Amino acid sequence: MFLRLHLSQPMKDGVFSKQNRLAKIIIFLIFTAHVCRQSKSALINQIPYLHTMNQKPPKKWKLLLISWLFVYPVINILFVLIFPLIAELHQLLKTLILTLILVPLMGICIPLLHQKFWNWITQ
Repeated sequence: MFLRLHLSQPMKDGVFSKQNRLAKIIIFLIFTAHVCRQSKSALINQIPYLHTMNQKPPKKWKLLLISWLFVYPVINILFVLIFPLIAELHQLLKTLILTLILVPLMGICIPLLHQKFWNWITQ
């Protein structure tokens, strides 16, 4: 009910009210959590096994490189998209919102990227 009331308020001078922006962020976080919960069971079957007796162990620098190549652009995109909406919030709250979005994305995408590049990682 709270979210519906604030989302239905019209913009004043082209600027959303603080409550309206917070309501939209909350809806986005709920949607992200829902997507993560639904894809969790699918991810369990897609994470590659570390190594077996016949396979070389993965190179740590390659795992870190792939992780960094995912995280760096996502953080920059989130800064551009989310931070203008939460500009007047306290820094700790901004960081909380950023991590609430980033960590589930990392949990979904990084194992998929590791699986996709697994042959290269173990070379």
